[in-house]
Amino acid sequence: MENIKDIEGSIKLKNIIEIFRVKRKLGLKFSGFSNPLLIIGESGIGKSQIVEQYAKEKKMFFVKFDLSNVDSTTFNGLMITIKKDNEIIHYHTIPKFIDALMKHTKEGLEALIFLDEINRSSYETRNAVFKLVINNEWGVDSKKLSENIFVIAAMNPSTDDYGDTEELDGAFSKRFIKINFIPLLEDWLDYAKKKNVHKIIIKLLENNPDLFAVKDINNNSGLDPRSWEDLSYAIQAAGKSNLLMDIVEMYSPKIFPRIKYYLENEDNYISLNEINNIVLKIKDKDLSDIESVIINKYLELPKPKQKDILNQATKSIRKNLIHEKTYAFILKTTPDEILISVFGNFLENLENSQNKLIIDKTEKIESKYKLDIFSKLLEIELI
Repeated sequence: MENIKDIEGSIKLKNIIEIFRVKRKLGLKFSGFSNPLLIIGESGIGKSQIVEQYAKEKKMFFVKFDLSNVDSTTFNGLMITIKKDNEIIHYHTIPKFIDALMKHTKEGLEALIFLDEINRSSYETRNAVFKLVINNEWGVDSKKLSENIFVIAAMNPSTDDYGDTEELDGAFSKRFIKINFIPLLEDWLDYAKKKNVHKIIIKLLENNPDLFAVKDINNNSGLDPRSWEDLSYAIQAAGKSNLLMDIVEMYSPKIFPRIKYYLENEDNYISLNEINNIVLKIKDKDLSDIESVIINKYLELPKPKQKDILNQATKSIRKNLIHEKTYAFILKTTPDEILISVFGNFLENLENSQNKLIIDKTEKIESKYKLDIFSKLLEIELI
C-alpha cells in the first residue's frame, strides 16, 4: 500500500488543484508533459462536487467522464475508412465536445477535463486516455490540445470494499501525483445549508460530529456525506408521515438509536459536542462552575444516553478531541453503574492498545481533578 499524503478539507484541496493547474501549463510549455493530480477518497465524500465547484469558481469549461461507463472509442474516436481516387484513407473521428473545448480555449477561456472512477475503467480505456493524461493529446491521431485544457482524475481506494475496482498498473499509476482526500464536517455543513439539506440533519451533525463518517465505507459509527444528503431528501419526502422513523432506520440501522433519540428529544437534547462547547466558554473555571451550568440537563438524560455520551467521550479523549475538563465533568457526574459497565469492558481487554491508552489518560485526569473512578472499580474487584 502506498504512503499517500492526506489532504483535509475543501479549501486545502482547491488550493492544491490550483497549484496543479499552473504546474500543468508550465510542464506542457517547457517539457511537453505534466503529471496530473489524482484524488483518492471514499465514495460519497464530495470529490466530484469540489472539483466541479473549483471549475465553476474559475469560470472554466467543465467536462466530466465517468470512466466506468466509457469505452476506448470515446478517447480514440471511431475509425472511418474512405476511398478517394483509388486510395484508401483511414482516420479517426474527433468528438464534437473536443471542438467545443478548442473553441473555448481559443477565446482565452480555460477548460477542465475531469476523469472520475479511473480505477473502474477498462484496460483499453486507460490506454486510450494515456496521451490525454500526460501530453494533452487526444485520440489515436494524437491531436494536440491547448495548454489551457487542464486534466484531473479521481478514484475510490482500490480495496476489497470496492469490488469492481483494480490497482492501476505501475506505468500508468506513476504518471499521477496522488493525494488522499478527507472532507471536513464544517465544509459539508456549509454546502448542506446552500443545498437546503434538512435542518434536522444539519443540527444533528453539528451536535454529533462523530456521525459524519468519511474514512471507511463500512464505518458503523456514521454515514458518509452523500448518504446524509440523500437521507435529508427522504425526511423531506416523508414529512409528517408515520413512516418517518422507518425511513431513517433504513438509512442508518447501526446508528438509528442515537438518531431516534435526537429526533424524539430535540428540544431537550444535549450532546458531547455541546457539553464540550460549554466547557470551552468557561475553561478558566473549575468543575463546580461547569456543573452549575449544565448538571441538571445532563442528569435528566436517560441512562442509555449517558452511557452513549461516556463511550463517545472515551474515544474523543483518546484522540484529544475534547477538553480534559469535559471528560472530567462526565466522569464525575455519570452514575456509577454506567462507569462500571463502560470501564469494565476496557479493563477486561488491556491488551488492546487503544483501551490501555484510554485507561492511562483517565487515570491522569482522575488524579488531576481528584475523582474516584478507579476506587469504585476496585470495590467490585474489576482491577
